[in-house]
Amino acid sequence: MISFYKLEQIIKIWMESIKTDKEVWYKTTGGYREDGWAQKYELSPPTEVRTSDDNPRSVFIHTITTIKDAKEFEICLDKMDNPVLIISDDGVDWKDGIDIYSASKKFYSGHISKLRSMIINADKTLEDYLKEHPKFDMDEDHSIDIIEVIFKALEHIEIRFFANNRIFNRNNKLYVGFDSTDEDGREWNYVFKVTEKHIPIRHGYSFTLSGCAISQPFQEYLYTAEFHGCYRPTEEEILNATFRWVVSDEVIKTANKEARYT
Repeated sequence: MISFYKLEQIIKIWMESIKTDKEVWYKTTGGYREDGWAQKYELSPPTEVRTSDDNPRSVFIHTITTIKDAKEFEICLDKMDNPVLIISDDGVDWKDGIDIYSASKKFYSGHISKLRSMIINADKTLEDYLKEHPKFDMDEDHSIDIIEVIFKALEHIEIRFFANNRIFNRNNKLYVGFDSTDEDGREWNYVFKVTEKHIPIRHGYSFTLSGCAISQPFQEYLYTAEFHGCYRPTEEEILNATFRWVVSDEVIKTANKEARYT
């Protein structure tokens, strides 16, 4: 059966695809219930411009038993006691007696059908989304060659690597990283922020018009980066990872936010 965290990703992709220009996606409150766990998500105007008249569009994932050992999920719309979709080992089904046209006051029937289809085709949904919203630069010509990993005091982690030439200054911050999925199906994006760029120099391969040899920049560039986030990868994860340049603004934004917690 689909994991809670994969289902959560699909809920987010779906809500992002149907939101209006005035709405943003939020993961809000979550907590235990007698029969499991409930997590709330909503579409609403940004906090800084939201007013008391704004009425968020809410979705709930109700997990029967625990998140890790879920036997069944209910997708509830508008409020917690309005289950619309049931997800179990038997598949994705409508809640008994549901009229899709009146199942929600805030989501159209077409939106609800779209969500069901996205959950049924979960792997394709995630694959298609990553094609349009890549997290990393996967061009092999832009690959990264890690040459050293340094574990410092206070759990700081530093890496040094060779990679292609990238502009690096106050207006062009650089990030590299990798993703990993834990045993519970939760995906982690580990980000390292570049702190130094070195240009190795070789001699005697180019000449001035007067015939005097001058230095010429090497074709590979050496970078130093430090872990940038809150939940640090393990030594094993780092040593087995394939690092890439981070190109997703969302991944960088999340890393910047989490780095403030450390």
